Amino acid sequence: MKRIAPDEDTYGAMPVGYCALRLLLMMTPELRKLITDKTDVAALREQASREGMKPLRISGALKVASGMTTPEEVIKVAPPAI
Repeated sequence: MKRIAPDEDTYGAMPVGYCALRLLLMMTPELRKLITDKTDVAALREQASREGMKPLRISGALKVASGMTTPEEVIKVAPPAI
């Protein structure tokens, strides 16, 4: 397990490298209506955002801010937004 050096505001080095970034889309009636053979991905993404889903990189940034991982690890595993 990798460790980052503590700074003056932490209680010690925080372990990093073994946390999961998850993207979970809870199916709702509104989202179900948008999913068809000709789904407009932008509309689906917008509705999912309104319902609280965060992009994977935002989830990663929150884990970086909490000291659970590093920006480099997030960039490596989370694709850029399309």
